[in-house]
Amino acid sequence: MLGGWRVTDPTPVSEVPLDYRYAFGGHYSLPDGDALANTLYYPDNPAGRGWLPSRADYKRVSSEVARYLKPDLNAVTQLPAPQLEDPDWLVTSPFDRPAPAGFGPIAPWWEPRVSYQGTFDEYWKTQRLPYWPEDFDYRFHHSAPADLVAPDYLRGDELMILTNCLANSQAIMVGDRQRFRHRTRLPGIALQALTEHASGQRGNTPLALDSVVIDLDHEDVSLTWRALFPLDDPLKQVRIRRTPLAALSSTGGARHVG
Repeated sequence: MLGGWRVTDPTPVSEVPLDYRYAFGGHYSLPDGDALANTLYYPDNPAGRGWLPSRADYKRVSSEVARYLKPDLNAVTQLPAPQLEDPDWLVTSPFDRPAPAGFGPIAPWWEPRVSYQGTFDEYWKTQRLPYWPEDFDYRFHHSAPADLVAPDYLRGDELMILTNCLANSQAIMVGDRQRFRHRTRLPGIALQALTEHASGQRGNTPLALDSVVIDLDHEDVSLTWRALFPLDDPLKQVRIRRTPLAALSSTGGARHVG
């Protein structure tokens, strides 16, 4: 584009969905055929907007796909700009390469998750299937954006502050700007799995709180606890016991640490 790219002046809006379709990214496809093979997409966010492929990006698709897409994409002079951005990495051109700004889960076939799944080659088919590849990285299971991944398991009574996420929140002033802030706290409980195995062995395993999902539309919070159990001694029965964290703290109860 002669003269280069610029972002036009924004139009005020009352709200923007926290949806990756409004963050930087995008995809372009042939009109028919195998959808994936005939699609050129931004690996970190195929659902987004504001992206145009570079010369290097075209190398990720067949020459037929590149030859079909190039003329139309080279003629593009205007694109919808992303409405969700990292304030420290604002988009100024469709050839920028920022990490998408978002809060939702990252699909397993998007970057960076897909790079963590390892190598599914002939060796994996003959020597490892149905298990993960030897170079599998457990970060593949992190569906949250990198800046929302906790360094350790959550305790379960953490304070949560949501700013400008709920219209019915408390209005506060931050400098010369009005903000809407909602404060809440996780329920403060711990879960244990009381198990009986096929061998007859019984156990009491603390569960690790490793996922918190906030649904703004329905104004609820979902928590997921997990634990690992051996495959060679299958579970016969599982009962879940809930204990207030305050009770565990007063008695020195154990916490799951790995």
